Amino acid sequence: MKSLRNSRGDTIVEVLIALGVLTTVLVGAYVTADRSQNASQASQERGEAIKTAESQIERLKAILISPTAPTVPSSTPFCIDDSTNVVALIGSPQPNPFGQSLSGDTLPYPNPCIKEDRYNVAIFRSGDTYNFLVRWERIGGNRDQINMYYKVY
Repeated sequence: MKSLRNSRGDTIVEVLIALGVLTTVLVGAYVTADRSQNASQASQERGEAIKTAESQIERLKAILISPTAPTVPSSTPFCIDDSTNVVALIGSPQPNPFGQSLSGDTLPYPNPCIKEDRYNVAIFRSGDTYNFLVRWERIGGNRDQINMYYKVY
């Protein structure tokens, strides 16, 4: 049997190199997982915003084909609430009751124009074309928006 005095262990340099390689692998895995999670969250938020805009388009279609429909503003932005009422965005910007204020946003968003507690909706009309704008604060703190257009023939 060999004595412990004669056995050789790893040198400090070898241990430090091994720790460096391990740290590099772990940091790379963390960065990849973090980016993947952020991309997934952004995709989910964008999907919800698109769903919100599509819902507003369907409500607008229902208003336009109804003979007793409310008048759709031609010069002021508006949104359509859950009861298919047209809500004009007139006046000073209103505070979002859910704390999701959009920095630099000059449109007043009354409560019916705030969907799912965070998506601010505004519809702009130019002739027969409607622009559906949905804005929101991303979880990471950045501001994002989508635009969808609908043309009436």
